[in-house]
Amino acid sequence: MKIRYFHILSILLLLVTTFGAARAEDNDDDLLAEFAVDLMLGVGMAVCESFESCSAVMAIMGMITVMMTLVLLCLGEIDIGDICNRRTTRRGFTAGVGYSIGRSLRR
Repeated sequence: MKIRYFHILSILLLLVTTFGAARAEDNDDDLLAEFAVDLMLGVGMAVCESFESCSAVMAIMGMITVMMTLVLLCLGEIDIGDICNRRTTRRGFTAGVGYSIGRSLRR
């Protein structure tokens, strides 16, 4: 029962975040395609987690990404506002939902 509430709450939060961002920004990005890609990315991460070699490569790539981001932040090439914004938050949340869907399908 607790899992159902979590899924319902996460879907409602996703919808509120999406439509609020769509009204606030007038851009030509295709939100449905972005959702589909982020969901598939999350499902792919869940599937990759079940294989040793894929999981190791994913962990190494994650560490490289974090290190490069920190170096670029220290050098001033990117700003913290480029990383922490509504779009990045929405994409991370959507990938997380895809990950949970992938985990539930694997069981």
